[in-house]
Amino acid sequence: MIAEDFVKLMSRMSILDGRDVDQMTLEMWEPLVADLDYEDAIEGLNNHYRSDVRRPTPAHLRKAAELVHRDRLYADVRTHEQCIPHRHSLRDEPGSCRDHHADGERDDRCVNGCY
Repeated sequence: MIAEDFVKLMSRMSILDGRDVDQMTLEMWEPLVADLDYEDAIEGLNNHYRSDVRRPTPAHLRKAAELVHRDRLYADVRTHEQCIPHRHSLRDEPGSCRDHHADGERDDRCVNGCY
C-alpha cells in the first residue's frame, strides 16, 4: 500500500480504538504491514473489529487481510467448470478441490494432481 493509504489505515485504528498514532507508531508499523493490499487491509481491519475486542496488532492485521485476500480469490471458484489449478488445495476451504468435488471424484479438468 502507498504511504497515504497506510496513514489512513492507522488513522482509522486511532478513531476506532483510541490509540495514539504518532510518528514513532507509524515508523514501527509501516515495515510490518506496508506490503498488504489496502482494500484487503481495510476489510480485514473491519472484520477484526467486528469479532475481536482486542486492539489489532500487525500480526492480527496481516492475518485478517490474508483471509480477505484468500476469500476474494476463491469467491469465483464454485464448480469444477471454473476449476483453476493454482487455486487448488487439499483442504476443505472455499474453492478447494474437496469443496467443489463434493462427490469425492477427481475431475479430469483438475490437471495439477490435487486429488
